[in-house]
Amino acid sequence: HGITGVFDETGALIGCLTDGDLRRGFQKHRDLFERTVDDVMSSKPRCVPQDEQAIDALRLMERARISVVFVQASESDEAIVGILHMHDILNAGLE
Repeated sequence: HGITGVFDETGALIGCLTDGDLRRGFQKHRDLFERTVDDVMSSKPRCVPQDEQAIDALRLMERARISVVFVQASESDEAIVGILHMHDILNAGLE
């Protein structure tokens, strides 16, 4: 999906690193290989609970101009249980 989560020592999602973040990092920093993930990651990853309607997740992606969200166990349990890509929804037949 071109994305990975960045987690702190407690397992909480604190950011994400996308292929786009890496491309922008290469353009912005000549010394990218000496930078930390924290220097180039997105610090506000979007999440949806796993019981959210797929169409609502798709709308969030469209509004935020992103193609991937992290899936949480529930509203009250922020444990990440998956990643949902826009193509996953569209391939399932939602438009």
